[in-house]
Amino acid sequence: MNKVTKIIQLLFCTACLVGCAGFVGGDLANVDVNYRLSSCHNSQKPYEIMVKTEAEHDYADKNLSGYLSTFTLGLIPTYWLSFISNEVQIINNKNILYSRQDDSRIHKFYGILWLFVLDGKSVNALKSDEGAGIRIPEGVKSRAIAKTLNELPEGVKVEELCIKNT
Repeated sequence: MNKVTKIIQLLFCTACLVGCAGFVGGDLANVDVNYRLSSCHNSQKPYEIMVKTEAEHDYADKNLSGYLSTFTLGLIPTYWLSFISNEVQIINNKNILYSRQDDSRIHKFYGILWLFVLDGKSVNALKSDEGAGIRIPEGVKSRAIAKTLNELPEGVKVEELCIKNT
């Protein structure tokens, strides 16, 4: 291998290690996600739970903070705050039985140095990886469902619910 190829491979590997972490605040903060519900596609249950959200995966390319940290290969730690909303509905025979809206803050930390000081095992931590960045939609949806299961309307049991994919 020539030197140019080795340098390109080294830069590529370093860019893959930039690192990011995300945490939820606001209405969905401190919500423990510990439930098992099947998809409505796989089962027939009387009640469907559906979450609509505007959240997107964060690849560090939607804001100045992410660009800066990526450009410096994660050596300059940066922070960005964004706000999202979601709506949870419980549906029975196409009728909305229950509806709730949550407003949350998503704290985004970019850079390899954050990974040494932030607690990735916190109840508010969002999963992240180099393929999807910070997995905001999955984290928001799972917390919204968990919060709804703690506030179920009278007459609805967890065993009667399935998750409707949106």
